[in-house]
Amino acid sequence: MAEAAGAALQKNEAQEFVMVCGATWVFASYEVPLGQRTSEAGTAFYNRWLSGMNSHPQARSAVMFSQDPVIMIPPG
Repeated sequence: MAEAAGAALQKNEAQEFVMVCGATWVFASYEVPLGQRTSEAGTAFYNRWLSGMNSHPQARSAVMFSQDPVIMIPPG
């Protein structure tokens, strides 16, 4: 799974994304702008991602049942 996750990340050009790998663990990555605290950037990222998931219930199901890495770019 780690190799597949790495390959998916190499193909992605987004600066802010969350990658969900299977149903047992989640790896999230987000950009922290210069001068902003990590906690503030992380909270803002999570809130945008959660809003996107709530807006598209079918995406939630696709992520939960996927066994492959999934790149999801939250709405900006």
